[in-house]
Amino acid sequence: MVKIATRFIHVISLGGLVVVSTMVAPVNSGIGRPCLRWSQSTQKTKHAMRFETTLVGEMRDRDGIRLAFTVFRASDGTKLTLTHHRFDSPLEAQRYFDKCVENASKVASNTTTKDKSGATVRQRAEAILPTDKDSGNSNFAILWTNGSEFQEIISESREHSLLFEKQVSH
Repeated sequence: MVKIATRFIHVISLGGLVVVSTMVAPVNSGIGRPCLRWSQSTQKTKHAMRFETTLVGEMRDRDGIRLAFTVFRASDGTKLTLTHHRFDSPLEAQRYFDKCVENASKVASNTTTKDKSGATVRQRAEAILPTDKDSGNSNFAILWTNGSEFQEIISESREHSLLFEKQVSH
């Protein structure tokens, strides 16, 4: 009998955040597909809000930039998409961030954090994206850079996006 896959489960608890990471991979391949679940209690709901992975993949944007994405479903059914890319430099990440902010229908906030020398180390924006042609709904986005990393959370719910951001950005 040949064993073709191994499942690894890691559980980490940080305060109210529980991260369950499952890796499924062919034995000795060093390759796995992560499946993540997060849960955190909120003061408003008084119960744990859980985010479970439903889809993981890669896509290319209009300019050919390859972005990794993970689609999550909250315990109340709300869908969120996390996209990310590690650029070759912080400047490239900043340029991509600026392009995404320019394409937003409305920017609710846009902040920049600089180090002691005045160099930008983090950018963050909250924005409303153009209306989705298929659903007719507008999506809320939180975008940020951290050095050469670009990340974006997209959902119809601002509340879910903010809660999810707290969980993935720390």
